[in-house]
Amino acid sequence: MRKERNKKSKVKRRTKTFLKKYVFLLVSPFIFFCALFLLKQYGFYNHQIKSPLSLKAAGVVSRSVFLDIATSSGVVRETELILKKYNIPFVSIQQASDSAILIEIDEGKFFISSKKDIESQVSSLQRALSRFTIEGKRISLLDFRFERPIVVFQ
Repeated sequence: MRKERNKKSKVKRRTKTFLKKYVFLLVSPFIFFCALFLLKQYGFYNHQIKSPLSLKAAGVVSRSVFLDIATSSGVVRETELILKKYNIPFVSIQQASDSAILIEIDEGKFFISSKKDIESQVSSLQRALSRFTIEGKRISLLDFRFERPIVVFQ
């Protein structure tokens, strides 16, 4: 009887260790992929870097972003030269977004698209300003970013 008990206990131990191994092998990949998903979803850390220079130092931003910043200031400079060419007095010129430039003059605010030809938009702005000045209307907002310009009067 004793030998039979020994055999039964050995079988029970083998099945227990066998089950433990296979449960571990089945559960561990699931836990691993869940951990990867959470790391991808929420990142390794959650802090904000504010300066673009610190982003470059951290390796988050590539060189192309800094080239975009340089070209955006070039677009603003180009717009400034074209406004001077067409004798349009302006208060300020700003890059409103990656595809829009905000021009502020005494009469109002004007948005032009940096994706389209800037000189033709400034020419249209000059024509609109002179026409509405003759008609005695004051413009508060003129937006050239779309196919048809948007005009808002005061």
